[in-house]
Amino acid sequence: MNKLNLSIVVFAIIFLGFGSCIKKMDQSTPTSPTAVKFSEINASESFNWSTTNKVNFSFKGTAVDEYQLVLRVTDADGAILIQKLQKSNEDYKVILEVPAYYDTLTVTYGSISEPINCRQGSVNITID
Repeated sequence: MNKLNLSIVVFAIIFLGFGSCIKKMDQSTPTSPTAVKFSEINASESFNWSTTNKVNFSFKGTAVDEYQLVLRVTDADGAILIQKLQKSNEDYKVILEVPAYYDTLTVTYGSISEPINCRQGSVNITID
């Protein structure tokens, strides 16, 4: 029984001795200091702090016949951003403020549907 207890103790010492974690003592410190205040944050000149993009949207109604259809602007998921009854011979302008991760929107006027790029800054849609 003593030999069994001795072998268990030796096995436990070997297992715990070799299996324990070793702490690294040569950890390097960060090269750039961390900012404590918001005003101390230095960002590159090309960094844009805005989380939204503004899109100047204009609808030019140049149709000869006067009729009214629904003008709708939707995002990629189909959520409606603008919906209004628009005359075919009247102009309409609006500034859309969309999240910065939006790439395209869809403009629908009656049965006409067009994708528009949100990164351009301004979009003109003309109906003849």
